[in-house]
Amino acid sequence: MADYLREVDPDALRLVDTVLEVSDRFLKGCASGAAAGPAWAVLPAAEQNELTALLARLLLRLRAAEPLYVSRSSQIRFGIAQRRVEAACHTDYMFQAMNALLSGRGLTADLSVREIYMAESVRWHLDHAEPGTRIVLAAHNNHIHKTAFSLEFAGGLTTLPMGQHLQRMLGQDYRTVALVHTADHVPEMYPDQSAAVVHPRRSSP
Repeated sequence: MADYLREVDPDALRLVDTVLEVSDRFLKGCASGAAAGPAWAVLPAAEQNELTALLARLLLRLRAAEPLYVSRSSQIRFGIAQRRVEAACHTDYMFQAMNALLSGRGLTADLSVREIYMAESVRWHLDHAEPGTRIVLAAHNNHIHKTAFSLEFAGGLTTLPMGQHLQRMLGQDYRTVALVHTADHVPEMYPDQSAAVVHPRRSSP
């Protein structure tokens, strides 16, 4: 994103620089969204709000200056840049949503923000692909299924999944294939990097 702005809007580079400065203070070492939420919560409230405000300003500026940006690059490059800034805005929201969820203060369906972004990204790629293009998308079962669900510990509706949004967008053209396994446990969201990964069937005598 910085490289793109350096070409089309150098004045906006300082916004990106500040976003990176703030985010680097809590994202270093975070291996998942579940870990990033509590890490975000450690930031002073002023810095949390600054990050959200900067991303919103960057996105609004991008949209408002679209004719200028396109004239200095291309429509497709502008579209990619916009999706990247939107990704950052959705991710910032998810830091807050995940921290609230893990703190017992989650809002109904709050984790859906990530899901709608992923669904819209699939739609964006289809819109910019050749007619008849098909996409094979690998994602966790929780993301691809077509009905709203609740995480066990949350006590209420947490997510309208990507699959639900894609079904609304694509109808019968959206097909899902779920994968399951036969082991008695699954990896945690904080994997032990020193542990060997062994296929359950191969580990059997």
